[in-house]
Amino acid sequence: MTEARPLLGKLQHGEDIEQHATIGTSYLGLMSTMAGACILALPSTMGASHVIPNTILLIIVTVLSLLACSCLVIACDATGVYSYELLSKRLCSPWQIWAIRALTMGLLFGAVVMYIVISMDMLEPFVPLSRFVLGALFTIISLPMCLPDTIHALRYTNFLVVLCVMYIVAILSWHAFQNPWPNVSLTSPITYSAIAYTMPIQALSYCCHLNVARAYGELEHRSNITIVSSLIMVSGGILYFIASLAGYVCFQGMPPADILTGFSSDDTSVNGVRIALGLCMICKTPVTFQPFREVIELVCLGPATHEEQRHRMPFRVFATSIFLLASFILAVSAQDISVVMGLIGGTSGVLLSFTVPGYFVWQVTQAQDHGLLPDELKKYRILAVVMMATGFLFTIVSLTK
Repeated sequence: MTEARPLLGKLQHGEDIEQHATIGTSYLGLMSTMAGACILALPSTMGASHVIPNTILLIIVTVLSLLACSCLVIACDATGVYSYELLSKRLCSPWQIWAIRALTMGLLFGAVVMYIVISMDMLEPFVPLSRFVLGALFTIISLPMCLPDTIHALRYTNFLVVLCVMYIVAILSWHAFQNPWPNVSLTSPITYSAIAYTMPIQALSYCCHLNVARAYGELEHRSNITIVSSLIMVSGGILYFIASLAGYVCFQGMPPADILTGFSSDDTSVNGVRIALGLCMICKTPVTFQPFREVIELVCLGPATHEEQRHRMPFRVFATSIFLLASFILAVSAQDISVVMGLIGGTSGVLLSFTVPGYFVWQVTQAQDHGLLPDELKKYRILAVVMMATGFLFTIVSLTK
């Protein structure tokens, strides 16, 4: 590498990261990051855009999400670091680093606030506690779960998230089997607004990319990342299709934006879904918080080896407590934050999942000592442009829907 562009100069000993993860634990970590409350909104996208166009869009978004994972793997291989924050530090200018940090922290803070709100909404009817007490319990329970260093360490809570998601899809499917196929003539024609409504929701349903680089680094055999990312996107796409179709059938082609609002409050199976979703939000918080915590620790304390990180536990407890307390206060005090948080998710979530990974690859190809063959260089540049354009397109659509 020349001194003019020391972009891809790898760390001498590589990043100090524990490699204990397997295909299974990595799958659980990324699936728990990706899946959740988005399943409740997907049926409304099928109602808006109809079955076949919706399915085609879902396939396209699935493929693009898989390509975004590939972008992150390419960037990790080129730089020798395995986290979103460190990738941005190696491949971006200072102002770009802070822009990515702002997007990351805004997205993840908003996500955890929404987790608390959803959990309170889902559990409040079934426990004799106020929303304030429920939110406080959420915060207290989440604190110790947010302290582990790795995604692998969260495998048990991640497993519970995946179980809850599968239960939700199973209950929706069971209800769908009890209903006839909807009368297509009752649905409205496909419009731009319908497509614009569908695309951002589907794209946000695949948002696990902030943890892909870390999951890649933690794998005991890193060559297995192709299997992990393929399993995540394919199985996620199948679950999303089943949930979308089931909700579409349950409500005869016109599902509400949140399908739980369309079911009777005394339906035992649906109440089970509400409880499962509330628990899911609690278990999703640790894996969602990890990228946020990493940014805070690197900015305030700088990089550290695995052994040095153990001495940072007091700071970690303090920073995590402040984060959860702020999330709790906003969740219980704000009147209606869903629109604001939806806007944040529809912009920063899409940019971080598609545009930024594409930009990472573009920066790799611009380095003088990229070590790529001519065919690889051309392929990676095309991939980078496609991903950056995709992210910007989805963002524009999200803002103009």
